[in-house]
Amino acid sequence: MDRQRYEDLKEAYALNALSEEERRWFEAYLARHPELRREVEELCSLSALLSLAPEEQEPPEDLRQRVLAAVAAEAPHPREEHPPASERLRALLGGRGPLLAAAAMLLVGLISWNVFLQAELGELRQDNQDLREQAAREEGPREVSLHATDGMRGVEAKVVYLGEDRAVLVAENMPPAPEGKTMQIWVMKNGEPLPAGLFRPEGESAAAMIERPLEGAEAVAITVEPAGGSPHPTSDPVMTARV
Repeated sequence: MDRQRYEDLKEAYALNALSEEERRWFEAYLARHPELRREVEELCSLSALLSLAPEEQEPPEDLRQRVLAAVAAEAPHPREEHPPASERLRALLGGRGPLLAAAAMLLVGLISWNVFLQAELGELRQDNQDLREQAAREEGPREVSLHATDGMRGVEAKVVYLGEDRAVLVAENMPPAPEGKTMQIWVMKNGEPLPAGLFRPEGESAAAMIERPLEGAEAVAITVEPAGGSPHPTSDPVMTARV
C-alpha cells in the first residue's frame, strides 16, 4: 500500500506539486527506503532541466510581411520575359537584397539557436546523470547519528539530510511513548531549543520530518512531552546529536 502511494506521488514530488502532508509522508517514506533516493533525485534533476528547455521562437509578424512584400516586388511579371539569372541576382542584391539577406539570416539563426539549445539540453541531462551516478558511488546521503541516554540504549536514530535544508529523523527499536505522551524533536540554535515536530514510535521503526531548517543549528534533541507537544522542553533529552 505504501509503495503504491510512493509510485503515485514521486513524479508530483519532483515537480514540487505535493501538498504539505503528502510531501512530509513522501520524504519520511524515502528516509526509510534509501534505495529509492537515486530514482527520486533523477526525477528532480530532470524536472529542473526541463524548466530550461527553450520556447519555440517565431519571427515577428511585421518582418514576415516585409519579407513577403520584398519578394513580391522583386518577382517578375508572369507574362514578361525572364531576364538572365545573373541579372535577377544583381537586381535582388542591388535593391532589397540586404533586407532579404538579413531576414533570411535571422530566420536561420532562430532555427539554429533552438536546435543548438535542444542539443545542449540533451548533453546537460547526460552530464548531470553521470555526475549523480558518480556522486552516489563515492558517497551516500549525509547522516548524523543521535546519542541515547540510559533509557534508550539499543535505539538507533539518525538525522538524514535530504537537501535544500530539509532533513528527516529516522529511529530503529525505539520504545513507544508512555500513555498521554509523545516524542518531540528540538533544534538548538544559539543555545535555545526550538520545537521541530512530533512523532510516536510504532513498530520497529519510526520516521518524522524535522520541521525547522538546520542551517545555523548546533544540535538536534528528542524529549518526551505531553500529547500535542510543548512550546518548551518539560523533560531532559532522551537522544541528542550535534549537527
